[in-house]
Amino acid sequence: MQKIILLLIVPFVLILAAALLPRTSCFVNWLDSDLHRLDGPFSQCPKQLDERRIGLSNFARIGANVYRVGRDESVQPAGFPCLIGVACLPIPSGRRTWKKIELIRLDGPVVFERLKAYMDGEYMSDGNAMFNDYKRVDATDFPIDPTRLRRFPCFQSDPGVPCKAYITDGRYVFRGKAVVYGADPTSFSDDLGSLDTEGYHLQSTAFTRDRTSVFAYGKRINGADPATFGVLRKPNEIIGFDKQHAWRDRSDEVEPLDLTSDQLQKLRAELESARAARKARSAISEDGRTSGPCALNLELQQSNGSPCVQRTGDQRTVAGRPSISIGR
Repeated sequence: MQKIILLLIVPFVLILAAALLPRTSCFVNWLDSDLHRLDGPFSQCPKQLDERRIGLSNFARIGANVYRVGRDESVQPAGFPCLIGVACLPIPSGRRTWKKIELIRLDGPVVFERLKAYMDGEYMSDGNAMFNDYKRVDATDFPIDPTRLRRFPCFQSDPGVPCKAYITDGRYVFRGKAVVYGADPTSFSDDLGSLDTEGYHLQSTAFTRDRTSVFAYGKRINGADPATFGVLRKPNEIIGFDKQHAWRDRSDEVEPLDLTSDQLQKLRAELESARAARKARSAISEDGRTSGPCALNLELQQSNGSPCVQRTGDQRTVAGRPSISIGR
């Protein structure tokens, strides 16, 4: 009888002990520069990769290619595992660890030993080619000098903060991996930030310009006048316009609008009003203290029942009175 009991208990104990042992699973996900799946030379995680830190990421050389290395890990603590929407199973389980290595291939060929990061890791170069988001920058007319890369000033509340959408090496203007062909690096500016009708800055990277042209998403807009071009944010759209034409921002391209001269003049008047409101608002310092004309005329305005008004975010502050919340 005891032997029969042992024969029944021992397998159960062995199975339970095996279930309580910690286990780790690891697999590799291979992707090309467009983030499409690839068939890699191995699917299980290797013990070690020929990798090093470049900028903000790790990169590894595997065979003839270079990959950005990403790692992810999820852990299920020891205990009684639960299924989503289902009660916990009454079977104990040991600690489970799932690991994933994601390898994204750079557009080759790449000289791994010479690969360096530039512009806070946004761009890389091996001396022969420059890369952005795993893709080779498509400049072909001149070699790119990554040591001369710089950003452009842009339309922001702090004019000293550079914009991140566009860079130049002195010969080309780049938007990501694409060259903004025809753009003049000496006069190019990302200063066409959009304003809503109340004069609050809402930055738009769709429209840019140089001395002779206007660009949208890195492509020249034929017929646009950079000297008179402005951008206005309406309730449901962003419109760029000059004295004769207008274009609507469609998130990845712009479409021409057929507007009358009266409609264009109305847009111009709205933009000028927004710029005036923004200029007046600049009299209020960032720390919320009232300054400029608002401070000088505060006593007079309050006595006349026309208090100073300043607005930050969705709060409107009336000098000398409690704040009240308003919607935009």
